[in-house]
Amino acid sequence: MGTTENQSLPYVTISQLDNKFDILEQQIKGLQDVMTGMKNCCRNQSEYLVAAENHLAFLLTQVMNGNEDVSSVFTTFGQWLKNNFVTRNQFTSQMSSLADRVTSELTTSMKQRIEKIAETAAAAIASSSAKSLREELSKEEATSASAVFSASINGSQKCASEEEVKKVVRDAIYLYDADKTGLVDFALESQGGIIVSTRCSETYQMGVGQYRIFGIPIWHAYNSPRTVIQPNIHPGECWAFKGSFGYLVIKLSAVIKPTAFTIEHIPKSLSPTGNIDSAPKDFTVLGLWEETDLEGKVLGEYTYDQDGEPLQHFIVKEQDPGFFSVVEVRIHSNHGNMDYTCVYRIRVHGVRQ
Repeated sequence: MGTTENQSLPYVTISQLDNKFDILEQQIKGLQDVMTGMKNCCRNQSEYLVAAENHLAFLLTQVMNGNEDVSSVFTTFGQWLKNNFVTRNQFTSQMSSLADRVTSELTTSMKQRIEKIAETAAAAIASSSAKSLREELSKEEATSASAVFSASINGSQKCASEEEVKKVVRDAIYLYDADKTGLVDFALESQGGIIVSTRCSETYQMGVGQYRIFGIPIWHAYNSPRTVIQPNIHPGECWAFKGSFGYLVIKLSAVIKPTAFTIEHIPKSLSPTGNIDSAPKDFTVLGLWEETDLEGKVLGEYTYDQDGEPLQHFIVKEQDPGFFSVVEVRIHSNHGNMDYTCVYRIRVHGVRQ
């Protein structure tokens, strides 16, 4: 199949930012502990007393050997002390000042970095570029206290409060929660999308439910192809067709220029078998001008990664695909299931004519 262009859209929660505040606060506390340790280091004075005694003995030896003027010995010794040591009060004052400055700079930098994450989240969702958001969050997780301390602090840069940052992120999450992509789904049944054909694909009779009278089964419930354009994603709520090759022809709710497609499947963690070998793998999407068209314009060939995110985004590869009211999804293979392929949700995104 052709080269895959997919972007996995991650889930973003307020708790991620709260965790970052907790991590940086712990780093600040650790740095303050280091400062306290440095303040206490001068309590062991034996090392400094030995050094002072040795230097004074050296000067007296020079005087006794006639190499030094007696009147200059104490002046020389006093200058040596000033050049090599500071008083306890001086050291404590300097370390307290340094600790306060480092804490202030870390707090300011922390707010700036969280604000940057929030802005990246909003921009990524608005542009359907959630992959860049995940990469930015991954980079922020790797930030250490030393990197924050060494970063330059721009005093003219606006520092948002914690509540302001959370509001930006909440707005982004609400947008993302709108069908998980923040994009219009023109295939969605409740908005007017319709499954007009599955061509020769035969529904696999998995049997979702069973109705009985006096213990005798009288009717089995099965998921129809309409399931793939409905919003619910729960284990078993999929359209299953026999084998690994199938078709879906979807009439969209409007005439659009397609820009992207989204395939969603349950994660392995929710599968009763621990795998999703029935998930679609290689597939092609075509644009059709009429429902009866047998051939259309290829918009792209893609691969759904069973080890990736449950919701995966695929960009239309044609620079100027044109406008269509119908799309066809041709599934060529699955991830190893010999009996059936299970399709949970297909979204079609684009620009209205």
